[in-house]
Amino acid sequence: MIIDGKIGLKNDSTIKEFTKTRSSFEDGSTLDTDPVVLATGFGDYWDGFRKILGKELGGEVKQIWGFNGGGEPRGARRDVGVENLWCMMGNLAMAR
Repeated sequence: MIIDGKIGLKNDSTIKEFTKTRSSFEDGSTLDTDPVVLATGFGDYWDGFRKILGKELGGEVKQIWGFNGGGEPRGARRDVGVENLWCMMGNLAMAR
C-alpha cells in the first residue's frame, strides 16, 4: 500500500502536535491524518500517548494493560479511546 501511494510516510520532521484530524510538525508543515501509526519503543504507554496527543486528546486515552473486573487481560491491540487511534504492544499471546 505504501508503494501504491495508499499509505503515506513522514519522517523528515519531529511531531509537534496531533488534533482529531491533523498532525503538525516542528518544521511548520501539517498533514491531514487518518490514521497515524507510531513506533514509539519501550516505556509507559500512558506518558507516550499523552505527550504525543497533547492536552486536547491525551486525557481520552483509556487503560490498555492490566486486567478487567473479571480477571481477564485487557487487550494490548485495541483502540485507545481516541477515534481512529489504535495501540499494538506486547506479544501476540496477549492479542485476544
